[in-house]
Amino acid sequence: MNSRLILNIGLLAIIGILVLLVKFEPGKEPEPEKIRLTPLTEENVNHIFIQRKGLPDIELEKRNKVWFMLKPYPLLANDFRVSSVTRVAKMVSHIQYKLDKVDIKKFKLDKPEATIRFNKEYTVEVGSNEPIKRRRYVKSNNQLHIVNDNFYYQVMSKATTYAAYKLLSPEISLSKLELPGLQVEFKDNQWHVKPRPKDFSADSLTNLLNEWRNAQSLEIEKYEGPRLKDKITLRMQDSQQAISFAVKKDKPDVYLIRNDLKLQYKLTDDMYQKLITLVPLESDEATEDKDAADKKP
Repeated sequence: MNSRLILNIGLLAIIGILVLLVKFEPGKEPEPEKIRLTPLTEENVNHIFIQRKGLPDIELEKRNKVWFMLKPYPLLANDFRVSSVTRVAKMVSHIQYKLDKVDIKKFKLDKPEATIRFNKEYTVEVGSNEPIKRRRYVKSNNQLHIVNDNFYYQVMSKATTYAAYKLLSPEISLSKLELPGLQVEFKDNQWHVKPRPKDFSADSLTNLLNEWRNAQSLEIEKYEGPRLKDKITLRMQDSQQAISFAVKKDKPDVYLIRNDLKLQYKLTDDMYQKLITLVPLESDEATEDKDAADKKP
């Protein structure tokens, strides 16, 4: 074995020892394990119940990886808003105190601002904010915790902000659309259109159905005006369920109002027209004059 090879082996051994020293740092105490509010991760959360002082309760449930609101509005949920709450379950606690060592009234935890229950098992109660570093006092697992205050205003938001902007849930399969001046129905394994436009094409019908499937509002607000007559009714396949909307025009905007939920969805007039009109597409070729069009609902 020549001297150069011996030198290289020695250098590799020294490098290996230095790497081990850096990695394990002999004599240094290992960092303490982080304490979290619950043992859940965001992915593990599948049910949330939120009680807020002076505000309606909110109940959310995940089904097949999709979040829905159960209360106060049975609707598809806003993923962004739900994520802001699910993150609370895995929040790191910076400081902990035993409850028998503190006066929880000082932290407004005798009457919490909000209570969040995850998976019907783990509860986080929200108190006042800590004035120096603007962190939040919470109670969980029989302890008082101090955590980063980056969730309070999300939790205390209006219930309407927890609703998705989509007008329809993804699992809905339409079978009939009763629109102003137009009726579209899937019957006998075919789509039927009344009245049938002269320039009708299967592609324009497909486009109309897709407009409804993908429709999203600009805003969702509680509707507090007088009850208006429903102008649009959507019926579902294999179900007696129907969704109806009244229409309120306030130029340049149009509002679709669900009287059953007392909610209003804000649209532009252009968005609204696409939901009630069979728009001929430039690339379409007119179909033959028959009742059948697109055979997939």
